[in-house]
Amino acid sequence: MRSQLFLRVASAAALLSVGTATAAPAVQQCVSGPEAEALVITAVPALITTLRVICTPKLPANSLLLQPNSQFLAKYQAESDSAWPLAKQGLAKVGGADLQPLLDSQLARPALAGMVGPLFAAQFKPQDCAPTDRLVTMLAPLPPRNAAAALVAFLQMAQERRKKDPAKQDLLPICGYGQ
Repeated sequence: MRSQLFLRVASAAALLSVGTATAAPAVQQCVSGPEAEALVITAVPALITTLRVICTPKLPANSLLLQPNSQFLAKYQAESDSAWPLAKQGLAKVGGADLQPLLDSQLARPALAGMVGPLFAAQFKPQDCAPTDRLVTMLAPLPPRNAAAALVAFLQMAQERRKKDPAKQDLLPICGYGQ
């Protein structure tokens, strides 16, 4: 289901904090919509690189996902620098105080980028390449912040539906609207 795919995209960033923190917070905080959007923007370059590897045999050569120097990717790479402080704030919320020293180091962003791709690849199915390419192509004309906001809004709706099933937990709890 596409909602699970988008959840994986946004929540892969949170796995950095889950695997690094030595003690989980007593009550996991939610990240704000803008923090989740910043996480999406920060993760997109690594995700596109991973998708390019997975989807090369499945997509035509002119596919947006397969364009190595596309304007689409360049927009996200440029925007990720300004999004990082807010993304880091969101990761600190879900990761707790033990994660803060790592987040304050210059290793945090490269570590996040290095983990997002493989974590996403482990969940992504090659049959999702064509629909993902179509989605990326539809979102490409939007500024990165608008595309990220649309994805986060979708994730918030999916997260609300999953609350009815206690067996399903979100790795990246996004606060509801107005929180």
